[in-house]
Amino acid sequence: GLLSTVDGARGPAIGYLAVFGLGFGLVTQVLIVAIQNAVSRQEIGTATASVNLFRAIGGSLGVAIYGAVFAAGLRHWLPRHVSGPVSGVDARGIQASPSHLHALPIEVQHGIAASVADALHTVFLTATPIAAVGFLVVLFLRERPLRGASSPQRSAEPAGATAE
Repeated sequence: GLLSTVDGARGPAIGYLAVFGLGFGLVTQVLIVAIQNAVSRQEIGTATASVNLFRAIGGSLGVAIYGAVFAAGLRHWLPRHVSGPVSGVDARGIQASPSHLHALPIEVQHGIAASVADALHTVFLTATPIAAVGFLVVLFLRERPLRGASSPQRSAEPAGATAE
């Protein structure tokens, strides 16, 4: 939500990214510990692998979905910020080879930057309600006390007995 309010100033963007990174980094490990605590000891490996699998799938889907939202936003905003026909300045051309942008006139570069900023604004606005739903889901998870250290396996034989 905070990232959707950035208007091009680097200071707030850096601060908001730091808040996001700190929050995401702290939550990631807590969720893994909570999942490992919720399953039996024999299933900890499977649960951890499942978390990593679904996180990877979610990341891939997120990149695809938000990439499509960004591309659509760029197609929408680019003609509004860059006036007149400029060769190679379209959503596909900018994303395919951004290296030629430095050769363009400065006002075209600023128009492209404004288009990218507006497209990112749309991406962050789209992501905010989804993040809010995730927050609500986590809020309503049932709390379980952490398990203590595992006790050593006891032998089935009484103390002092010897096997022959």
